[in-house]
Amino acid sequence: MKQKIKKIIAKFWPARYRTGVLILNYHSVNPNHEFSTKPADFGAQMKYVAENFQVIRLKDVYSPDLKGLNLVISFDDGFSDNYQYAYPILKKYNLKATIFLVSDFIINNLDITKDWAPYHGLAPLKLEEIKEMSDSGLIDFGSHGKTHDQVSSFSQERLRNELIESKQKIEQIVNKSIDCYAFPFGQKKQRGDFSMDFFASLGFKQVCTTDWGINKNLSSSCFLKRIRIDAADSLLDFRRKIAGRWDFVKLFQYLRNIK
Repeated sequence: MKQKIKKIIAKFWPARYRTGVLILNYHSVNPNHEFSTKPADFGAQMKYVAENFQVIRLKDVYSPDLKGLNLVISFDDGFSDNYQYAYPILKKYNLKATIFLVSDFIINNLDITKDWAPYHGLAPLKLEEIKEMSDSGLIDFGSHGKTHDQVSSFSQERLRNELIESKQKIEQIVNKSIDCYAFPFGQKKQRGDFSMDFFASLGFKQVCTTDWGINKNLSSSCFLKRIRIDAADSLLDFRRKIAGRWDFVKLFQYLRNIK
């Protein structure tokens, strides 16, 4: 019902996104899970993006040379279907993307899906899949934490230790520096009081939240907003989201965060 209401509002909300950096937030691309974006839908979305937008790497979001509307494609968690279904489509359209990995999900058999019904049973990326995508030059990797726990309950020491371990483990896999991070739960109340300075001290240059919106007037002290793409999104919904017609979602988020 909530999604239906949002789709109705989006019909009448004005398009707002014309300049800045828009970061798309995906999770699973899979034909067999109800809450996963279907490969055919993902293909149609990426075709539209490739034909209409400049797609940049996450590490380039602070570039002073960016003009107009720029897109970043990101995936959270590190599901194997990112390799099986999303990666071939990204290669087809030569689109760069970033995948945020939960390191214990990848290497220590932690099942992050057992308490999250929409993705129950989805498998993690294999090490060889991560290496292949990284070596392709199209896919960058970042940290999504060690355990996928909500960090608002963490002490600074615990978060520091988990981030350092996650960063090091992923760097060992891809043999590259890992300098971006996405909160496992990215709303303001879920992030705790940790500042960008804290993450910068650990070597992270870009930190993504789930705050809705486009990124403008960026500096290295800014957390980054993203636009979530859902399984129920038609191509029209997708086009409206990246045009800014779903920008009202940030108002709902604001109200939830002050409760």
